[in-house]
Amino acid sequence: MTKKTDHRAGYHRSDRAGRESLVVHQRHSRVERRSGAADDSPSMIRGYGAVYYREGDESTEYWLWDDLVERIRPGAFDRAISEQQDVRGLFNHDPNQVLGRTASGTMRLLSDSVGLAYEIDIDPKIQLHADVGRMVDRGDVSGSSFWFLPKRISWTETDDYAVRWIEDVDLYDTGPVTFPAYDGASSGRSADAEAIVTELANYRTERNAAEAEPYDIAIAARLASLPPM
Repeated sequence: MTKKTDHRAGYHRSDRAGRESLVVHQRHSRVERRSGAADDSPSMIRGYGAVYYREGDESTEYWLWDDLVERIRPGAFDRAISEQQDVRGLFNHDPNQVLGRTASGTMRLLSDSVGLAYEIDIDPKIQLHADVGRMVDRGDVSGSSFWFLPKRISWTETDDYAVRWIEDVDLYDTGPVTFPAYDGASSGRSADAEAIVTELANYRTERNAAEAEPYDIAIAARLASLPPM
């Protein structure tokens, strides 16, 4: 198998009891600012917090290791958006740097054919907004990411690698980030590994049990049909 480029970055925060965990995913998706029109409509920061998997497009799949890849199923954000979950638009996932919020109407989310799109109204009277807007314009900040809680995961496997599918999530925040690619934090990657390896092992155990059951029944039936010795 050809070694894949690691297009994905992020980590899963989980406890050792195996409870559901918040996950941060950082993507190589662009962020931009759109200036307001002559009608004094606000300028906006726009981007994609995450992109859906597209077959044949390696930039939409996120390799954890050479034999494990994660993909986001189209529609994974639909429920969260339809339920109008209260999502924050944070700069660098910092709760002290709030750019917008869906509940207040200053941030809007859309699940389209590409992925999770967001736009945040920018108020130039707020210093943080002005600063982030300028950094986006300059290209100093060019990526986006998002926090979510996975609600439904599925697995598939080929001869060479396993695929972890993100099927449905609860959303917590999305917005522009300084580093759109994973940049160190070995403790984060080790937590990621521990949680996902356990998840994959559980999937394989359940799959093997399901595959073995018809075979075991057939063997038992054959043994029962044998004449006594």
